[in-house]
Amino acid sequence: MDNQLDLDSPDQLLLNLSDLKNSECAQECERLIDYDNIDTILEIVNRKFLDSKEDTDTKVFYPLLMQILDRFGDIKNTLVLSLGILANSHDDDEAFDLIEKHSKDEIHKHYLEVTYYYGKDEVDLCFDIIMENDLAAQFPRLCYSVAIKLFSKDPYQSTIILDELKDVDDSALNGVFLPMLNNELYESNKVSLVVAVRNRTENLIKCFPSWFDVDMIGEYIIVDFSSDESLLDNPIVSSWSDSHGVKIIRVDDEPQFNLGKAYNLAFDYASYDNVLKIDADYINLDPSWIKQYVIRQPSSKYFVHGHFDFGFHLSGLCLIRKHVFSTYREDLSGYGYDEVDMYQRCKDTGAKPILFFDASKYVKHLGHTTKSRSSDYNSKDIKESEVFNRELCQKYNTKDPIRSEYFINNGIVTYDHQRVQNVFCINLDKRTDRWDTVKNIHRVQRFSGVDAKSNPEIYKDFNLQLLPIDISSKLYFKFHTGAIGAFLSHYSLWKHIVELDLDYTLVIEDDVDPLSVNYILESNVLFKGLDFVQLSRRVREVNKRNMFDGGESYIVSKRGAEKLINAVHLI
Repeated sequence: MDNQLDLDSPDQLLLNLSDLKNSECAQECERLIDYDNIDTILEIVNRKFLDSKEDTDTKVFYPLLMQILDRFGDIKNTLVLSLGILANSHDDDEAFDLIEKHSKDEIHKHYLEVTYYYGKDEVDLCFDIIMENDLAAQFPRLCYSVAIKLFSKDPYQSTIILDELKDVDDSALNGVFLPMLNNELYESNKVSLVVAVRNRTENLIKCFPSWFDVDMIGEYIIVDFSSDESLLDNPIVSSWSDSHGVKIIRVDDEPQFNLGKAYNLAFDYASYDNVLKIDADYINLDPSWIKQYVIRQPSSKYFVHGHFDFGFHLSGLCLIRKHVFSTYREDLSGYGYDEVDMYQRCKDTGAKPILFFDASKYVKHLGHTTKSRSSDYNSKDIKESEVFNRELCQKYNTKDPIRSEYFINNGIVTYDHQRVQNVFCINLDKRTDRWDTVKNIHRVQRFSGVDAKSNPEIYKDFNLQLLPIDISSKLYFKFHTGAIGAFLSHYSLWKHIVELDLDYTLVIEDDVDPLSVNYILESNVLFKGLDFVQLSRRVREVNKRNMFDGGESYIVSKRGAEKLINAVHLI
């Protein structure tokens, strides 16, 4: 470089130095120290540092910065710039010696350590130092910078730093920067808390307020599933709408509790993608786990749920995203297995469960009697209903459970109750004893069966042929002629359904248990939109298809009856 530099023009000097390679620039800057151009020297080194592409590109300036530190002290953040250069070259030993030599006290030493690790992009170490030494109040800008960098690596740790910065007196941080980052971390990850109740007002009043004012919860939804006393009329519960914006969804005219309907409805009303499902008797002890999950796993397929092996009463606790949620089954009757089934179907669609094995540290269950669990169900036997629901879910597994249609009028929800109005029992004329057993079934009508035992070829009267598919079937029909009559009886009833234009029909045989039929008629079985619903337990799977070994009870639509008739005449 020309020795006749215009030393009185800093702008021109900066321009000239910028054009030099780093090695040449460092040599020229060392010469300029004696000309009282420290500000200009530090400015050009800082520019070269920010513009550097290679990690070691700026290491040539390090001896220069050491001269400035030794002669003039830590002016214009010379020490920070030096640590930045060492961070680029990953020279830990030199950096720690520098920090030890120039740190004023322990707090300043920790500040320099954070600065160095920040330059190396080791923000996890920055986080540890900040939290272990309470640096947020003294160095808020540096800590904010670390929080920004943590945002993409571990958002949850970023929120912890932000919480430390809330009370710092810094107008720029509190007025602009913190709200911006808070919006990214909190507002975009808010949680809808949902709970469904029926005649659990006392427990709800004891437990629900513990969930108020939790940072991550953005809305509260209570589904009142036809409680005897509407929660809208309860002064304590209704006051929550004003104090905490609680939405109370009232469902009318439901004869019994249906967990699937109630919580599916709650999810429908949830505004946020993150949904926390609780029971009315769950008390919040420590909500920190909510933040960890929703912020650390944005848009993921993970979901958190309790498990009866680690806390039987907390198995209903679940934090899940709506796009992962697989709706509850609404056709289960009685207490039990609803959540287990929903969790399994979520897994079947690719979601990844996290078992909340220590949930009892964060959520407490308010105890109540076993009897109270079934008090709002038709079935009062918990063990029996749970076994029945498990068998139904496992034998009739479905990825997309059918839902009941509901209507909203003046804010009140009512469901379209699916009840079979037509019930036909196939009964041979000579078996009056069997008819006497089933004739008191609700809405049952007798349908005369076909007797093939006295005339094994009676199928010809129906213009049908008997064409067994194999020897086994041929022998079966030869020695069980009653089976021919049984089929013709169902075939005749299908035609009867079509002729009478019956929408849906429950078909039973006269050897069914009347109590089981009445149970089905009052159960939550869903059939609208389906052609055929098999109610018999005699079902087996062959080549991933369900095979029915019995026709003693099923629901068939008119369209289903037409399809069955057409299938008989395919050959």
